[in-house]
Amino acid sequence: MMSYEVYKFIHFIAILFLFLSLGALLAYSGNKTYKKRVMILHGLSALALFVSGFGLIARLKLHSFPLWLNLKLLVWLILSVLIPILISRNIISKKGVWFFVLAGAFLAVWLAVFKLSH
Repeated sequence: MMSYEVYKFIHFIAILFLFLSLGALLAYSGNKTYKKRVMILHGLSALALFVSGFGLIARLKLHSFPLWLNLKLLVWLILSVLIPILISRNIISKKGVWFFVLAGAFLAVWLAVFKLSH
């Protein structure tokens, strides 16, 4: 099993790549070849994010999921699954997507730092 620090490092790198892929998807969603490569990057970064996140949970020895963790999982699911669908299908404007991405990032960081208990 890896150390807490290694899981945290992987988690932060995965977050960077997830946001990089979301930005690239927004910028180049019209190019089908490029879009496929960006979606692969997005999927791999989302997988690394969730695996490292659950590794962190195991290292923290959490036996139940507190509110902050449930909300954080919901945010990452939205950013990993819903946002790429919204971008691909042009359901909302790019400005709307940017708002949700930034709000999601803010909320995830806030939840991680302040760890709501109720």
